[in-house]
Amino acid sequence: MKWESGPNGLESWLEGIQAHEAPPDAFELSSPSSLFDRLRQPLDELEVEYALHEASGIVDLFGLDSGDTAVEMGLRIAQVADEGREWATTVDLTHEESAEPRLIDNRISIIDRVQSIGPGGRVYVQKRVNDLRVEVSTRRRARAIASSWRRAADIAAPALEAVAESADAPQLRYAIGYHEASKYVYQELLRPVIVFLVEQLTTDYGVRWRIALVVPATDIEGFPLEAGLEGVLTVCS
Repeated sequence: MKWESGPNGLESWLEGIQAHEAPPDAFELSSPSSLFDRLRQPLDELEVEYALHEASGIVDLFGLDSGDTAVEMGLRIAQVADEGREWATTVDLTHEESAEPRLIDNRISIIDRVQSIGPGGRVYVQKRVNDLRVEVSTRRRARAIASSWRRAADIAAPALEAVAESADAPQLRYAIGYHEASKYVYQELLRPVIVFLVEQLTTDYGVRWRIALVVPATDIEGFPLEAGLEGVLTVCS
């Protein structure tokens, strides 16, 4: 994922994308039960322990002792869940993620050259006490839905307001992607968004803070702006 930065060029960056790129499709997602029905046989063939998250249909694999094997199995299940995605072998981790001692591997999906923006859309391999856990947080796309770009000023407004309201002159970073919710959350729509990170790395009081804003990048006929943003703590419209 390529992060851009700075409030001054934000609207120009958005307008540049909109001038040169067609708006990404949104996708209606299959039900969790139909996703698990699709995965049941491939999971049984792996002969490993697994757990289903009923809200999302996402699965965790357990009992693996090799990182390479864990990644291979996770990607195999992810490709059965939703064929046609590509998977990035290197990702732009946040400082917190790269410092996570239990992290073994973290693959992020790409749909039509647009990356998923977590917490879902990943194959995530993590150490446990005696084995490895693989989270395959990939939902199945049922059908594509055309969308249209929102006005650049409307997309940028929540982030610019957050910067202007802070007395600390925070940094602003932003990227385009698909918001895919965590395994604990039901999600009906996969939609393109702009994620903004408004963050203060240092202050006079030595306190570091960050606000994440997830803003719809497109309008989708028949769906409100908040559709597809389940599980987001800060939703901006």
